[in-house]
Amino acid sequence: MSEKEILDKIEKSAAQEKVPESIEPEQIKRKLKEKNDLITKRNDLITKYGTKYGNLIFENKIIIGMDIEMCKLSWGTPYSNNKQITAEKTIEIWHYSLGTDLYFYNDKLVQIEQ
Repeated sequence: MSEKEILDKIEKSAAQEKVPESIEPEQIKRKLKEKNDLITKRNDLITKYGTKYGNLIFENKIIIGMDIEMCKLSWGTPYSNNKQITAEKTIEIWHYSLGTDLYFYNDKLVQIEQ
């Protein structure tokens, strides 16, 4: 479904819903803009990273094989990290506040430890 079709569907469903009198037209416009912004963000992620990874990043999920940039977009910056660099490899461990650690080998996620 194209972005225009999705937006048309959202606008159509919003028009069909009973809108309480207390809701102003500006509130409806703002909600539609928020939905449009989310659709645009998702489509931009899919364009840059492909359908599989774009959707995962949009849903704040990670899987083995993602790169550092994807993980940062999905989960944000870790509260701390350790990095070891040699001539042959780079190993990085990211620590998140809920006890989850991400292990990267040459900038690719290879292990998730909880």
